[in-house]
Amino acid sequence: NIRLLLEPMQSNYGGYFDPISNKIAINSSHSKEAQISSLLHEVQHWIQKQENFAEGGDLSQFLYSEDFKLSAEDQAVVEDIDSKIAALREEEKGLGEFFRNLPDSMKGAGKSEKESRRLNTISSEIRDLRDKRYAITKPARNKMALDKYRRAAGEIESRDVQARQNFTPEQRKAVAPYSSENIAPEDAIVMFGGSGPQASISTSKLSPDKARAILTKRFGKAGGKFVVGAFNA
Repeated sequence: NIRLLLEPMQSNYGGYFDPISNKIAINSSHSKEAQISSLLHEVQHWIQKQENFAEGGDLSQFLYSEDFKLSAEDQAVVEDIDSKIAALREEEKGLGEFFRNLPDSMKGAGKSEKESRRLNTISSEIRDLRDKRYAITKPARNKMALDKYRRAAGEIESRDVQARQNFTPEQRKAVAPYSSENIAPEDAIVMFGGSGPQASISTSKLSPDKARAILTKRFGKAGGKFVVGAFNA
């Protein structure tokens, strides 16, 4: 039996389905209509798990993909950063060889202090370059993550269930399933095998970073299968 709970959540958070504990929780502060809509979304995720249907999208999987598009200017900067990082990695590798082959007579007493300082400097330079790269790619990465999330087959299905919530019997016959969103079947991303919480979050108001932060705070770890669904996006 699945448990259904009302819980206090942030306003952008519609609810979540946790397949491990077999629980659906809905935002207690939302209106009754919004709660029912979120419940339909989460029940559909439960059905997907029971029937081995395609599931919703893993936000962290999409967010850290390199499959995003940059402007020509930003792409040139990123390629230059990648080149500098590769050069620093080679220098770091050479220093590693230096220390591995260092004679005992050269160890200690500050005789390899210069190389040690440089090794620490390299690590710092790489961190700075990575931070710069992430800042440049973040907007495009977020846009890509949201696009892929919305194209996850399980999310398309769950949002379609919500869209058909108030259909009359005649409308249900007249309007084909999966037609509530202008997403072609060949553009859907089909995934199976998730085991972590699946959550309804309004992506129209939330960035992937913020959504992931909410999920991490609620479920206590960042490495799980986080599936973010929109109840009003």
